Amino acid sequence: MPDTVQHTPAVTGRIIGVDVARGIALLAMIIAHLYPLKGFAGAFLEGFPSALFAVLSGISMTIIFSKRGAVDVFIRGVILVLIGIVVTPYAGTIIVVLKALGIGYIVFALLQIPRWSTKWVSFGFIVLLAVSGIVRVITLHTTLHALLREPYPIVMWLAYMAAGVLFAHWLRANNWQVTPFSTRGFLAAAAGVVISVLGVLARDWVDSAYAVATRNNLGIAVHGFLDAKPHSGGLVDGLATIAGSLTIILLCLLLVQTDRWVFPLKAMGSMALTVYLGHVISAGIINRGHIATQYPELAIATVVVAVVGTSIWAMFFRYGPLEYVLGKVARTGSQAVNGLSGKRSDNHSSNHGG
Repeated sequence: MPDTVQHTPAVTGRIIGVDVARGIALLAMIIAHLYPLKGFAGAFLEGFPSALFAVLSGISMTIIFSKRGAVDVFIRGVILVLIGIVVTPYAGTIIVVLKALGIGYIVFALLQIPRWSTKWVSFGFIVLLAVSGIVRVITLHTTLHALLREPYPIVMWLAYMAAGVLFAHWLRANNWQVTPFSTRGFLAAAAGVVISVLGVLARDWVDSAYAVATRNNLGIAVHGFLDAKPHSGGLVDGLATIAGSLTIILLCLLLVQTDRWVFPLKAMGSMALTVYLGHVISAGIINRGHIATQYPELAIATVVVAVVGTSIWAMFFRYGPLEYVLGKVARTGSQAVNGLSGKRSDNHSSNHGG
């Protein structure tokens, strides 16, 4: 098994900046689904919101793992996959992301990746990026399982979550704190912005579709591996969206030290599953059978209901409704499994002890 991290204090309470970043991801996802913007600004709503969601999931998973262990994370993953399967028929044109997230939770729990040392997680991250590019090339030649293809190619999603684990390791090494308005932090964020912009611009330069259309095998190999197309799983797309995601998270941590002015975003981010499912199901009901691609009224209504509803709920309850149920089921299941494991261990010891 790879080297594991040394014991460090677990995070206490919620990290405001992470919740705010998750709220931003939800807002961007709602806009991308219901009122996609045009031009250069719209390009940042293609691929970036879901990638941000995945990177944040890697951070959250690492925190949950440090508090409650692998079984809890595994159960959460199974539940997310099941919810994704159940909700998909009612999602209309929206492709539900929960199955990819759930599989990521399951894989990371089974391999106990959040416990790996930063060196080994980094190595795994690089391997996943490379494998994702190779899988992208193969998908341009033949049809692979849906999990390996766009819009949510699972290998790239594992890379996103590994990036989140690495960021969580960095936070843990700094006692889960970021120095407010740090010059180094802003320089890192600026570098992330540059990488993201270059990645968006590269969508016009790296054209795997043209290589496929012209049956240029060398072009398919090169452009496919480097593919910058949103959701493709290509290397450029992965690096750009990861850089953009980490930039948003870092800026939220640098700029937000209290929820006084960002309470609605924090509230919404703390109830991501509730908001996401509410959005997906409502959008699916409205747009089923319609060919329109923009729903401005629904977009506004969804944002207002999400912001106001979660803000009011957060004034009275610590967890969102679905978050509470998910946590309760995972915790109960984890305790049951750990209890059974403990009994088996005790029986084994007694059988060999006398």
